[in-house]
Amino acid sequence: MARFGGDEFMVLLHGGSSREAHHDDVDEVARKLLAAIEVPVTAEGRPISVTPSIGVAIFPGDASTPDELIKNADSAMYLRNPRAAPTTSSSTAAWPTVPMPRWCSRGQLAHALERGEFELYFQPQLRLRDGVLVSCEALLRWNHPERGLLMPDQFIPVAERQRLMLAIGQWALSEAARCASRWYAEGLAIAPVAVNLSTVQFQSVGFVEAVAQVLADDGEARTHPGLIELELTERMLMDDLGEVKHRLLRLKAMGLGIAVDDFGTGYSSLGHLKELPIDKIKIDRSFVHDLPDNRDSAAITRAIVQLGLSLGMTVTAEGVETEAQRAFLARQGCDQIQGLLVGAPMPAAAFEAWAREHRAAERGAVLPATSSS
Repeated sequence: MARFGGDEFMVLLHGGSSREAHHDDVDEVARKLLAAIEVPVTAEGRPISVTPSIGVAIFPGDASTPDELIKNADSAMYLRNPRAAPTTSSSTAAWPTVPMPRWCSRGQLAHALERGEFELYFQPQLRLRDGVLVSCEALLRWNHPERGLLMPDQFIPVAERQRLMLAIGQWALSEAARCASRWYAEGLAIAPVAVNLSTVQFQSVGFVEAVAQVLADDGEARTHPGLIELELTERMLMDDLGEVKHRLLRLKAMGLGIAVDDFGTGYSSLGHLKELPIDKIKIDRSFVHDLPDNRDSAAITRAIVQLGLSLGMTVTAEGVETEAQRAFLARQGCDQIQGLLVGAPMPAAAFEAWAREHRAAERGAVLPATSSS
């Protein structure tokens, strides 16, 4: 057994004399591993459980070389359980191996980038107290020639495993900067434009330099700080506090905003929050979804808002879909909201038209946060 990278481990088993014996051995070991890993542990007085996923490839039936064996086991794990969340208690053994589909291979993803099949959609974020459009989030989509519009969870896991997330993420950042600069030049004042970072991207060698290159290539983004905001998940801040802080400070020095996405799901310590140069925290939609009736979600949301405000951070609630949710968040003092109640993610042209209409309405009267068009 060895650590393969990040939170991934590899187990090499010497099987029995037949393929049936191989399957029996793997099944027994996989079930034992799942049962052991999913047992909750206590950290800082709170129980934490993870969702283990296992992908299996068996030699020689599933692969003829060691590299193929690793690749097929890795593909099986990610393609069978792409939405696994680290805080749930369920588990999935993705076996027998699931072949990587033709439409989501490394070659297809590389060609998609070359052919311009990736696109950014933009979802507005409104200031809660008066409904003014203040910023937006850029969300990646793949216009697949055969399968139509694909959501990130349908291809990002494969892109990360194939090391293509670096190139795709760089394109997304460049495209978001281009849109933000154009909107600034046209007086739309939609800033910042938030861009999601993957773990692979943020932890890669030369990431900060790659971001600097994007800003160097875009005059407005370089000369007008605050146009771009980088969103990291809470778990991405927990690996190496010293290194994470160093990277974030360098990014902040370039005029970039830093937001923590899905806040409340990663169990980061208060020490991390006060040490890191964070501008915004985003309340995870899983808490917002149950508002205002679920007592636990309401208590957690209230605590996150107060925590963020006391630390001088902007607090944004994502996944807001109802007026009742909006009203509850307003009573707690939440700064911004994002979700279907405000507007769905839109292609750049549609979002720009939406933003212009909203700006015109803002000039005419103070808007409620439920405005949409």
